[in-house]
Amino acid sequence: MGWERVLIRHRFKKLKCDKRIVEIMVDLDCIPSRDVLRNCLIIFTVATLLRSGSLLGGFIFDDTEAIINNKDVYAERPWTNLLFNDFWGTPLSNPLSHKSYRPLVILSYRLDVLFSGFNALVFHAENVLLHGVACTLFYIVLRSALPYNISLDRISFTAGLLFSVHPVHTEAVSALVGRADLLCAIFFNLSCLCYFYCARNNSSSLYTQSLFLILSIAFCCLSVLCKEQGIMALIFCSLHDILCTSQSILHRLLVLLKSFQFSSLCTELGKIQVKCLLWRQIFLYLGAVFLLLGRFWLMGSSLPEFKDVDNPGSFEPFLSSRFLSYNYVYAINLWMLFAPDWLCFDWSMGCIPPVRSPSDSRLIVVLILWVFISLWIRKILQWVKVTDGKILTISFLFLCVPFLPASNIFFRVGFVIAERVLYLSVGGICLLVAYSFQHLSSKVYPFAVTVTVLLYSSKSVVRTLEWKEEISLFSSGLKVCPKNAKVHYNIAKVAAEAGNVTLAIEEYQEAIRLNPRYDQAMNNLANLLRDQNSLDDAELLLEKAISIRPSFTAAWMNLGIVRASLKKYHDAEKAYLKALMLRKRYPDCYYNLGNLYLETKQLDKAYAAYLNATSLRPTHALAWSNLIAMLDNEGNVSKAMMLSKKALKYIPGEPSLHFTMANALGKTGRYQESEDHFLEAIRLMPDNPVYYANLGKTNQKKKVHNW
Repeated sequence: MGWERVLIRHRFKKLKCDKRIVEIMVDLDCIPSRDVLRNCLIIFTVATLLRSGSLLGGFIFDDTEAIINNKDVYAERPWTNLLFNDFWGTPLSNPLSHKSYRPLVILSYRLDVLFSGFNALVFHAENVLLHGVACTLFYIVLRSALPYNISLDRISFTAGLLFSVHPVHTEAVSALVGRADLLCAIFFNLSCLCYFYCARNNSSSLYTQSLFLILSIAFCCLSVLCKEQGIMALIFCSLHDILCTSQSILHRLLVLLKSFQFSSLCTELGKIQVKCLLWRQIFLYLGAVFLLLGRFWLMGSSLPEFKDVDNPGSFEPFLSSRFLSYNYVYAINLWMLFAPDWLCFDWSMGCIPPVRSPSDSRLIVVLILWVFISLWIRKILQWVKVTDGKILTISFLFLCVPFLPASNIFFRVGFVIAERVLYLSVGGICLLVAYSFQHLSSKVYPFAVTVTVLLYSSKSVVRTLEWKEEISLFSSGLKVCPKNAKVHYNIAKVAAEAGNVTLAIEEYQEAIRLNPRYDQAMNNLANLLRDQNSLDDAELLLEKAISIRPSFTAAWMNLGIVRASLKKYHDAEKAYLKALMLRKRYPDCYYNLGNLYLETKQLDKAYAAYLNATSLRPTHALAWSNLIAMLDNEGNVSKAMMLSKKALKYIPGEPSLHFTMANALGKTGRYQESEDHFLEAIRLMPDNPVYYANLGKTNQKKKVHNW
């Protein structure tokens, strides 16, 4: 590659470009050769074309909560909310907050909504392009991290190609919430590129080195603002600098220290290369500490709280059981990276039971894991001074360092396995596989690469199609984790939305059988049974749900609805008031409480409850309709008309409001206006026969009045 760099310098010298800028761009590969451009184009094209199937998808699974139901995505909310709310739109100060702080990701969603609305195609297209950029940058990082020669460039390209087609990436690309991982990976790689330049060029001016060191930390900060894993960019850069870039310096220092040659050690420490290394390391760790403290402060100086069903192994009472369970999960993660055939959208609940006994047969897998890791580290130590050792070191760092925040070592995480968090770790295995292929004969090498790329690509295409719709996604999860109650819960939820009540009830019952404390499944099943008029069974389920989780506000409200249907009005009122005590701003609960008071003829209380519902949510059409109808039936037509006008300002396209307004106007003899509102109600809902019947009566009264 040296002759290409000479030609580049010569070409830019003719153009009278600033020499220092040209040197920096050459070292960073910002002025790449034709081969590098070709490789980047191939990787980007393969990465984007292979994931193009996700363009057919919509907002599924977590996308709905993170985007559709997230008020921070809407233009009406202040931009500053992004700085103080978590990924799901909950204030970080709220004890129920997930503490996932990703303002740059929410900003990207908000810009998508601003320019294209909730167009799923635009959202998915952006994810696909970001994946292409992340894969290309991964190849450039490898090329920058390794010495220049044709053999190593081939390894970098092969690793980049495998990285672009790896099936584990499907979730990060196809799930719109995976944009956090894509943006995090992009800024992670940019941080590494800037640091590599700084570490490689001790002869550069202090200004230039400081600039790129600051840029590295700045990109790391942007990565952290996309996902928590981003902070590991600084740890990755630090370890790469010590173990690869400055390995010879570290070796000399260790030799002098072991031989107690302190005078020589002091002389060595005084050299510019050693000073630069120490300075870089101090700067990196100061940046890491600053980011950690800032992140902890934003979280309200508290960690998020998770349930035992989210990560069962982390709730084991004995340290030995937690240790063995974690190691088994590590082994599953590693196996998925090598042979990604066992993929599931959710691994919580009963998917991977904790390892509690030393006689558990699964410990064989843990033993294999540590034998593999030990051999890997042994090879690194054996070849520490040669290029092979550097390749193995970089692959090991890419595998382990980005995964550390998800390892449960430093703090508990809210999942067992999450394919999205493996996005960067995939790079370590891809580099290891590419390095292994390099030892094959020249005839076998292209065959091995082609077969692996085709296998990974076919699995990626299938997996992308599974992420197209919720029912296919959840059904695929059932094949991998049939004992996961959450998989059955999600299938039931989709079946209920599709009108398949029988399947929904069966799946909810199976979810509760697998997890007898699944309060959310009990709540949803109770709602279905209530609609089937099985009120007693519904009441029992809801009572059990609130006994498991006393703060479950939706279950308290639904219990009130069921008890009201059973004519247990006093108990129903107590349930509604309990829900409102737990959640002050609960418009649906106020609406149902209003219905209870209306049914028991407590009209003043009903009026207050409906008014609370509409003030908390001015678009609550049912509360407006019941409130106006109640006033109209009481003979308070003028007040009913006044509230109708107010309601129509918020929801002008609500046919029931036009209907109630038309009835009120008809009672005051304003038949023409009444007819206009009836016609508008019919235009908005042409299939409602009541609207036509009342319009006919109004026309008759109008004719009599005119005659």
